Amino acid sequence: MFKIFRLELYRSIFNIRFLVALITGCTLSILQYYHTVIPLSRELEIYANADKGLIAIPNPYESWIEADFFCSYSLAFFLMLPLLAAFPYGISYFNDMKSGYIKSIITRSKKTNYYVSKCCAISISAFLVIVVPLLLNFFLASTKLPLIAPDVSTSASSIRQSSVLWSIYYSHPLLHTMFFILLDGLFAVLFAFISFIISDIVEHAIVALLFPFILNVFLLAIFDTLNYSEASSIYFLRSGWEISYWYIIIAYIVAILGATLGVCYFRKVKKDVF
Repeated sequence: MFKIFRLELYRSIFNIRFLVALITGCTLSILQYYHTVIPLSRELEIYANADKGLIAIPNPYESWIEADFFCSYSLAFFLMLPLLAAFPYGISYFNDMKSGYIKSIITRSKKTNYYVSKCCAISISAFLVIVVPLLLNFFLASTKLPLIAPDVSTSASSIRQSSVLWSIYYSHPLLHTMFFILLDGLFAVLFAFISFIISDIVEHAIVALLFPFILNVFLLAIFDTLNYSEASSIYFLRSGWEISYWYIIIAYIVAILGATLGVCYFRKVKKDVF
């Protein structure tokens, strides 16, 4: 199994799709940094000379890409997150089926080994193309703005006492930031899994690739219409958004992981490839 995993991991990272997705994510990350953080850093002296308590000094926790709700580059990144996550390796199963590659693999090893290795490789590639740009953006913001904890009295953030993890945000903001970076990486994996599980259902690779993105936009439109925006991943995956209920996140994770495991077992492992 290790040989198959090593091969799948190599295929998932050392390919042009992974490079394109990573460069796209990092580009949006850097553009947000120049659009929002750089102008704020130039005004630090003004903030420092202002009367204390009347104005909040800019800090990375309230200005980086996850907390910036006024920058189009930030919106573009989270809108494209499902597409970026699935682009490197999400449709690799579709390509393996069409090329006959999967037949040559499962004749030499168990199908379970192939699918476990495939899921691990998809997870790693999707996680990296989202987490790396986020880490880059926060690092850049931290080099220009002081790493001071957000002040709840300034109302500079939408995080309130009804928000999930609000106490951590104001007492240990770096821990709060790391949590959301990992959460975004987890959902990147889940979105890539969506492309994977429908790869043998659709007839065209582009459909499998775009499906997580289209589904995400569709849910955004539905939840916005119902005045329940926090149920959309475009919002709750951002550290600056107020999340009131844990069950929203848990529901997504359980639904997608359940669908992935179910489809892998009944449609892929039990299904005759030949």
